[in-house]
Amino acid sequence: MFYDIFIRKDIAKFTYQDYLYIERQKTIHCSEIREEEAKYEAISSNSIHNVHDKTFRKILDNKTNAAYVINKALNLTKQIEAEEIEQYTNRYITEEYTDKETDIVYKMKDKEIYFLIEHQSSVDYSMSFRLEEYKLEIMKSAIDKDKIKTKEYEVPTVIPIVLYTGKEKWTVKRKLSTVQDERLENLNLQQYNLIDINRLIKKR
Repeated sequence: MFYDIFIRKDIAKFTYQDYLYIERQKTIHCSEIREEEAKYEAISSNSIHNVHDKTFRKILDNKTNAAYVINKALNLTKQIEAEEIEQYTNRYITEEYTDKETDIVYKMKDKEIYFLIEHQSSVDYSMSFRLEEYKLEIMKSAIDKDKIKTKEYEVPTVIPIVLYTGKEKWTVKRKLSTVQDERLENLNLQQYNLIDINRLIKKR
């Protein structure tokens, strides 16, 4: 009988408080995320990007997957094998003393070459600046301060890769610096400019 469900102790009762809770949830845009060996929970749509980031970090923790992404992005003639790379720390402290975490950083074994793989699920026009900041911090963490002033020392190389999974077209500029004066269009903005006074005087 239907009456039976109101007196049986082994059946959970749907209370008025339960009803109010469900009504409140109607005003919140939620998405359910289900992960292996994890409790089911509702999270706001603002947190979806963080979940996607964690998923891709887990995928890229695998060296074979990381090597595939590196080779795909760089279109190398001779591909980099998974055995040639190892994961490098991806957490550092910026000059503002704030904790920052990149997605994934791999290093070539026995070489000061680093691959920064940054997952992005939406268009971000600050990406060029962010990557330059990450590159500099990675270089600072890897640099040999005792050898940096010697002629033979090679400064660590950081190669950034953006793994974009968003639906909108990626329209972010690939370089941080853009020439705003046509007279400077032929300059190589990736290197510094030098005036050697000694040579300048000799030419005169």
